[in-house]
Amino acid sequence: MKYNPDQIVRLNVIGEVTHFGMDEKCRPALVQIDEQGVRFVTVKAGFAHQLLCSGAPSSWPLREANEQLAAALGPLKPEPGINLRAFEEAQYAAMRPPSKSELVGETLAMYRGATGYDI
Repeated sequence: MKYNPDQIVRLNVIGEVTHFGMDEKCRPALVQIDEQGVRFVTVKAGFAHQLLCSGAPSSWPLREANEQLAAALGPLKPEPGINLRAFEEAQYAAMRPPSKSELVGETLAMYRGATGYDI
């Protein structure tokens, strides 16, 4: 079953807690108890996905309590990162003044483009 990130899902909560996470108005979400005595909150599927599928050791007990939901949500997609070395090299290249051969090459290219003649 595929979940829309804005869809409301039931997330079972572990421990003797009375509040868990935040709702849309940044208020603590009140924990409810069902007929079997299981504590749960209703949250958006996107928030549940972040909690259950992060891979952090702290999320494992919560993931075990919500195995079916975690399986349906699937793993988190990796976020694109920045190659810091390439970024730093590009910054240094932009700050470095052009060499004489680069200046001559650019001048010749502009001359060829403007006149159509080669020197």
